[in-house]
Amino acid sequence: MAKIAVAFLLEKLTSFLQNKVELLQEIPKDLEYIKDELQSLKEISRVSDLVRMSNKEHKVWVQQVREVAYDTDDI
Repeated sequence: MAKIAVAFLLEKLTSFLQNKVELLQEIPKDLEYIKDELQSLKEISRVSDLVRMSNKEHKVWVQQVREVAYDTDDI
């Protein structure tokens, strides 16, 4: 009976660890994606500063983009 329990536990543990390895392998791709997005947001922010848009909604949007970029960078 113990042999069956150990085999079951080993099977579940193996499956769990394989899943974790797959998730960890995705991290470099995710980080590259985040880096690219932050670079795009940085460029949008820079251009917006140069244009000095007077539209209040645009200014609010730019501020929100900056906040998201900073939060993502912190993460």
